[in-house]
Amino acid sequence: MLAIALRILTVATFFLGLGLFTGTVGGELWRGLHLLFGVGIVILAILVLGPWARGAATAGVMGRIAWWSPLVAIALGLLMSRFVPMSTLVDFDPGLIRTIHIVVGIAVVGLIEIALGQMRRAANAAEQRQDDTPDTPA
Repeated sequence: MLAIALRILTVATFFLGLGLFTGTVGGELWRGLHLLFGVGIVILAILVLGPWARGAATAGVMGRIAWWSPLVAIALGLLMSRFVPMSTLVDFDPGLIRTIHIVVGIAVVGLIEIALGQMRRAANAAEQRQDDTPDTPA
């Protein structure tokens, strides 16, 4: 159930960010909602992908990257927000930070989809192996 929530929240955050970037939606309400969704993605990614990425051999590098990648996107988003004054931290062009945030955000969507697919396939394979084991007579 949490995996479905993670998938929905990730896609919703992507489209909300796209709307903010293109100017389709705007204002503090939508920016705050985008930030809230981003925090939700970080929490759900840790809860859903964390145990799998730490313990399963099937997780691999992509699973571990997907587990932590939302933190990079949220850190870049906070650099752009009014919560962290960017001029005191870095001396980069804000457009560059925004572009990196967008690229990382798109990568997060893909990485989470890849990781959730790998989790589902691993669970299906384990279930299939369990079904294939012969019952031993008593």
